[in-house]
Amino acid sequence: MVRGSLFFVVLSLTILSLSNYTANSCPTADTDIPLPDGTMELWKIEKPIVEAKMKESPVEYINTLQTPEMTIKPPSRIKFKLWMGGNKFRDIYIVKGNEATYAYIYVEEGLDDIIPQSIINEASTCVDRVYPRLSNYIADPETRSADSYDKILVIIANITHFAGYFSAAWETGAYGSSYGDNGKLDCIVVASESYYVRYNAWGTIAHEIGHMLSYKFGGGLKEKWLEEGLAEYASYVGEGKLVDSHRTRINYFEEDPGRYSLKWAWIPPDLKGRNALYGVSFLFVYYISEKYGGSNTIKKIVTRSGTNLDGAELIDYVLRSYHVTFSDIFKNWVIANYLDDPDVDPLYGYTNLDLQVSTADKTFSWKTVTVRDTVNEWAADYIKITATNRIYMQIRFRGEGAWWIFDKWIHSDYIVSIIFCSTTYPNGKVVELVSDHKGDCLIKKPREFDKIVMVVACTNHWDFRSWHGNGRYTVILRFPPILALYHLLTGQVPWDEIQGYQMIKPQLNYPSMI
Repeated sequence: MVRGSLFFVVLSLTILSLSNYTANSCPTADTDIPLPDGTMELWKIEKPIVEAKMKESPVEYINTLQTPEMTIKPPSRIKFKLWMGGNKFRDIYIVKGNEATYAYIYVEEGLDDIIPQSIINEASTCVDRVYPRLSNYIADPETRSADSYDKILVIIANITHFAGYFSAAWETGAYGSSYGDNGKLDCIVVASESYYVRYNAWGTIAHEIGHMLSYKFGGGLKEKWLEEGLAEYASYVGEGKLVDSHRTRINYFEEDPGRYSLKWAWIPPDLKGRNALYGVSFLFVYYISEKYGGSNTIKKIVTRSGTNLDGAELIDYVLRSYHVTFSDIFKNWVIANYLDDPDVDPLYGYTNLDLQVSTADKTFSWKTVTVRDTVNEWAADYIKITATNRIYMQIRFRGEGAWWIFDKWIHSDYIVSIIFCSTTYPNGKVVELVSDHKGDCLIKKPREFDKIVMVVACTNHWDFRSWHGNGRYTVILRFPPILALYHLLTGQVPWDEIQGYQMIKPQLNYPSMI
């Protein structure tokens, strides 16, 4: 499996590139200006980029009000520092285009004569639809304001490499008092071009409001994967359903599940791959919500996000009353992503999603089949085995075992399960295989099983300096040598004399060690 690494900007960005466009020429920002936090990718757009032109004789607005407890209406025109990606910014002016119940819709000056008023009105409708749902569902009903304005600001501006972003710097005033209410604003930015693909634009509004509320009521998350999973979940809650952008990202993940690490251990260089990361993070947060307390649990995760806990530790803490760990949830979640049947086990499927990840298909008859691969941390490979052998088949798994160097064990940790479907269990039965990086099972009459799927998941690549584990593993499907020899000599199969194997029979009276 291809693995890679990419320099990951530790700035709480939800950035995904748009290969179709190149950013406008922008002045380089001062080094002390912090970068924004949450961005959404912009889907490929066929429309040309609209160049905004600043009107003449700008009048800079500086709010000198020192009483943030007061609520006032913002001016019709505000100076704004627009982030353009990387460390580039543009100084622009934004003008008020509409007032919704929960927000003021602003448009970059120069675009206000180009973007139809109907689009601005749709943005207002979207905010009024999603904001009350999100403020009640994932955060406190009453919003604590960073500025003195009575509503949040939604800014439609000419950005091209992403569909929108939120910056914690607006909440702290880190940009300085050169614009806005003493440099503090409750606002999000949405790309002007994304209104051509409205399903994504309005999903972006919900996503970025989710980032804003998470920061306000939790203080920000330590790990990117959970931050984006919660923001995608916010988009789902705000819309009240899965929108096309959710389904697209989930589909990308389904196509190659082993490539995408739940914890974003590496960032794919391609747009499709980065979209899939959003899909895998959303699925995991959605799974937690569905299985462990719904909105109340998600709210606890959000409001406790300002602690110094990483994502797994935070989930362990919030779900401690359920007596489950992050690893327990992950183990069941990777099975649910293939089996998706709550009737087999409530934890082995989704109630309101149809999901089945892709598999690597292998056929075994008599000749030994060997699969060598790697699996990313907090990801899973799925191997579907079709057996034509009438007598028996051995499945042998060997992971990356520990080796000792400089007082450190270098290895990878695995969770390996096998899903068996037969006439006794038509929907499937799950058997855990691996102990201490290895495991074996012996399957009697393998051809009588309707389906055999091996789930190879990895939870850690333990490393030390330049020596590290990488999730290497080998799966061998074979006619077991000791049985082959005995069968050759006697024509019989001595089931009761084999030691150290899990015996799997078509009737599924297992697991049993014989």
